[in-house]
Amino acid sequence: MSDPKTPLGLVKEARAYADKATPGPWAQLDGFPEYVVPASERGRPLGASAYPEEDARTYAHPIARRWVDRSVPMPMRLLDDMAFIARARTDVPALCDIVEAQGRQIERLRAVLLEVARPPRGLHSPAQELYDVQRYARAALEVKP
Repeated sequence: MSDPKTPLGLVKEARAYADKATPGPWAQLDGFPEYVVPASERGRPLGASAYPEEDARTYAHPIARRWVDRSVPMPMRLLDDMAFIARARTDVPALCDIVEAQGRQIERLRAVLLEVARPPRGLHSPAQELYDVQRYARAALEVKP
């Protein structure tokens, strides 16, 4: 496993966990925000029947649940925690994509800087060298897939 202390190591580890989890997006269950369920099931009731096929179509299947005493008001922190868990299912992979794209951009910039740092191959005027540096920098900053 990669070193989680490096940005790319952390991304690889986070993506591995996300890839193993129930597919997203996730949401809090309507009327029971202490439950996190697949977003497509957020309006379904909790429960089970004697028929597995009916269960799959009828009832919500919790991914996460935090125990709550329903006789007292729900603490706001619990609602915030469950909202965070639900959002993490889509936010973590999106953040991994961003970090990986930035890593590719950094590598392109690094290659351009190495190219610019090389001594000129022929006799160039300072103005020509400045133009070349600007051209390389512009090319490096273009967003490439």
